Amino acid sequence: MTGLLGRKFRSMRDQSAFTLFWLFPTWLLLGFYRALILIVPLKHMAPFYGEDLGVENWIPLADQAQIRRAGDIRSTVAIAARYCPWTANCYPKALTARTLLRLYRVPHAIYFGLALKPVSGDLAAHAWVMAGPVAVSGGAASFGHYRVVRMFLDLAAAQPRGKTV
Repeated sequence: MTGLLGRKFRSMRDQSAFTLFWLFPTWLLLGFYRALILIVPLKHMAPFYGEDLGVENWIPLADQAQIRRAGDIRSTVAIAARYCPWTANCYPKALTARTLLRLYRVPHAIYFGLALKPVSGDLAAHAWVMAGPVAVSGGAASFGHYRVVRMFLDLAAAQPRGKTV
């Protein structure tokens, strides 16, 4: 037991101050979005995602500071999702990442994709978020495995506070 606790403590000690600060709130956000997904129909949630660009497939640019922050958010969401007692799959992770990216004004896009499972012929759905070159949730490889069926861009996150497009 001491070995396990020691390893967990060392792992926690190695995390950034950002991750340590946001870990619990991120964990709560994952639970909130999981519950929201189960209760609220997609059509009522879609306006929250940003500007609907349909099946466009491009990634908003980010500067170096925003790229670093997106990496911090990616790590925090991944760690928080690992310790959820509820299902924290791609969809709640994408919505949680989107919330933190918007809070820190990092330009980003959320993508929804579908893929045909070769064995069963069923459709597989996936959601992922990109901020510049950073796959904040879902992985950049998602573009190769899933066909984008909807993309939402958060233009407000890229604007200075008090300004709108």
